[in-house]
Amino acid sequence: MRIRVFRLLSILAVLLLVAASCGDDDDSAGEADPTPTESSDTTPEPSPTAEATAEPSPTEVTETGPVWPLTGLPLDDEARAERPALVVKIDNNPDALPQWGINQADIVVEILVEGITRLAAVFHSDDADPVGPVRSGRTSDPDILANFGRPLLAWSGGNPTVMAVMAEAQAQGLLIDIGAFTRNDSLYYRYPEREAPHNLLSSTPALYGQAPPDATPPPQLFTYRTPGDPPGDPVDGVTVTFTSLHRADFVWDAERGVWLRWQNRAIHVDDQLVPAAPVNVVVIETPYGISAADPTSPEAQSIGGGAAWVFSEGRLQRGRWVRGSVAETWQLIGDDGEPLTLVPGQTWIELAPPGTTFTMDADTATALLDGLEAELEALQPADDGE
Repeated sequence: MRIRVFRLLSILAVLLLVAASCGDDDDSAGEADPTPTESSDTTPEPSPTAEATAEPSPTEVTETGPVWPLTGLPLDDEARAERPALVVKIDNNPDALPQWGINQADIVVEILVEGITRLAAVFHSDDADPVGPVRSGRTSDPDILANFGRPLLAWSGGNPTVMAVMAEAQAQGLLIDIGAFTRNDSLYYRYPEREAPHNLLSSTPALYGQAPPDATPPPQLFTYRTPGDPPGDPVDGVTVTFTSLHRADFVWDAERGVWLRWQNRAIHVDDQLVPAAPVNVVVIETPYGISAADPTSPEAQSIGGGAAWVFSEGRLQRGRWVRGSVAETWQLIGDDGEPLTLVPGQTWIELAPPGTTFTMDADTATALLDGLEAELEALQPADDGE
């Protein structure tokens, strides 16, 4: 059953939403700021002295057998595999960069909020300490998160309508709330070198300590294939223009076998200055209505269907996504009726408004790759000895 207070899907509503989305993300549909522990004894370092690398190396798949359900990689820890998925809502405001933990997540979902985007980092096979900045939920979240079974949800809260929607979702068994408003203790802390609300952190080991005994692992979301001889058409990259204020670019790096991510024309790196570089990018064209929580807040319609784009091994497969109810997961289907396939590894899912996704020309992709080393060098902290 969908979690919805009501939907406004008229043409007028959509027009109002488009106009509202051009504003900055003031989180009016989000949290009344929680006040967790001020800081941790182990302060994270966003500016490492070690040289950053542009070479994330996805694990090669050389065997068959049990696999992690959210990556398709060989299962290497049976005990860990029994835990549920953990979803952390991560701030993607420019003031929240760089983020912690985005490269350790099995899946990252990018969702339109008020003019920009917010990330849902989905953990299962790996951990991140710290992780964040943790931010508020939206009324879109329960339907989206149900793709991952009954996940733990780490978030910073929301306005009364969002809080009520989340409480209803938990009562229906769609998620397990371990947010800052319900667990306002040492699970969350403020990073002192950033200003609130862009500085709330936690760690996945601490968050997993809140999992109830009846929590279960997530279902397998995608159909995976053995790397090599990929289906689809060659493509150099993809651009998703969520709004006039936010765009995401993924460029195929054949040398490393990954899709390097830029956002707003800057390379997207984590706190260690390692670029976000998934092996798969899935674009799910998603209509957005207006949330009952706030007229300026978009609400993703993640149940239904639409166009789907799967970028894997330097190629694009086109098809459609289908999801009949909140009890089902996204199904990615090609024009031949067969599943669209991914290679094992990390996947970014872009919940892109229809008409905002475009393939990238070779010259643009080459220019971004050629400038990568200089971009990463410019991000290096200054040498205090100079």
